[in-house]
Amino acid sequence: MVRFKCQLCLKKDKDKKRVTELGDKYPLFLFVKFGTQKTYIGITKLVKDPLKTHYTQKEYDEISSIKTIREVKDQKVEFYRLEEEFNEMIIKNDLRTLKEVKDFIKNRGNEINSTPKEVFLGSKFDLKIQEKIDKKKSEDEYKTTKNHIDRFIKSMKKGSGIDNFPLRFVNGSFVTELKDFLSKDPINKSSSVSSKVIPQNSRVRSQSTINTYLREFRSVLKSSSINCENWFSGCDRKISQKGIRVLQDHELVKLFNYQTDDTMKRWSVNILLLTYFFHGCNLIDLINLKTKNIGTVNPDKSKDYFVNFERTKTKDNMNDGLELTIYLDTEKLNDLLKYFEFNPKIDEENPETFLFKLSPPNVDLKFKEYHRGDIDSTVLSQYWNRSCSRYLKLVFFELNILKKGCLKVVRKTTVNKIEIVRSISINDVDGWRDPFIFVRHYQDLDNKIFNSKKTFDGLYKILTPST
Repeated sequence: MVRFKCQLCLKKDKDKKRVTELGDKYPLFLFVKFGTQKTYIGITKLVKDPLKTHYTQKEYDEISSIKTIREVKDQKVEFYRLEEEFNEMIIKNDLRTLKEVKDFIKNRGNEINSTPKEVFLGSKFDLKIQEKIDKKKSEDEYKTTKNHIDRFIKSMKKGSGIDNFPLRFVNGSFVTELKDFLSKDPINKSSSVSSKVIPQNSRVRSQSTINTYLREFRSVLKSSSINCENWFSGCDRKISQKGIRVLQDHELVKLFNYQTDDTMKRWSVNILLLTYFFHGCNLIDLINLKTKNIGTVNPDKSKDYFVNFERTKTKDNMNDGLELTIYLDTEKLNDLLKYFEFNPKIDEENPETFLFKLSPPNVDLKFKEYHRGDIDSTVLSQYWNRSCSRYLKLVFFELNILKKGCLKVVRKTTVNKIEIVRSISINDVDGWRDPFIFVRHYQDLDNKIFNSKKTFDGLYKILTPST
């Protein structure tokens, strides 16, 4: 037997490079050496999940190193299995030249390609999750949906789990049974401050939560070119969030009048109130607001401003996204806006100046790191959301508010109190980044501001019933 060397490696040819946000990715090749002769052989057809066909140098180092990294453990196992398979193939078939190895691998790939490859539902979810990670978007909702479907498949004895469940078995009946499972499946609550104050009879998911899971599932199926719209009828319907998870007016008043010397509690409550006045706006959108998003309703009344922006969450899910126009009476919200160093000055030369400084007083991850570009807004908002929830639980317990302490509860509260005004996308307006051009382009802006002002006055009236 001729001595040989055989290992998996990256082939760094410019024409095979894929440019991504994570860096340049190169294809996985088989490097084979017989004596002084050596070559790279393409193995794309032989690569199986969870191994990928392309990697960055950093990703390759992680899966090929001896050190175990939990996040890539499955890929590492498949990497070494495939490499060992190639070594055994050369020995078992007594391949002695590079040409013999190339021809054998080519024939092997053609055999696999001629046989229809079974596609599993779990792998489609993994692709969607990876797509979110690559775009630096939150993948948590897809992970949660995948876990619920995995439990459904196991409980109904339809298979060993989602990773081994063929995609061809998904149909309308499967989705109907999944809906029924999610509506009856009990929620397991973890032990925390919130578990002491939330009644234990709230054990099933709301229809709104179930619809969220179904929309994520539908998105995965659509990415696989499956015509499934009729299977998910009704999951786009907005469900009014009433009951235990919605803040009542007297509870909102308690939060508005809350006083404390604890800086983190104060910050958390102020973030909640800012979210409330911004119509339930997500924290990531508050973080990204800049002076280019602000305009003056009446130049003679500097206290009247409007803030216009497009929701980050809907940019990927809708062609145009959802545009919001929020009215702010800075005189009435003076203390709250002053706390976050609100900067309403419209600076044409500096449109990228941030409207708020939202950094918590006692958290490692600061706003300045985002401003420098060291971290992205998604990571920052997720980190701050967790910090905010931690202290809101304590505040809610202290004020005897029997709700889950988090920013999501105030978002669901505003859904019941206001109706968001929809209009054309800001992407359709030339020069919208300039606030003054933006005002001129919108013929219906006065009506939008009027509706938004009515909303503001209504929300503010709830917090100050005596005025």
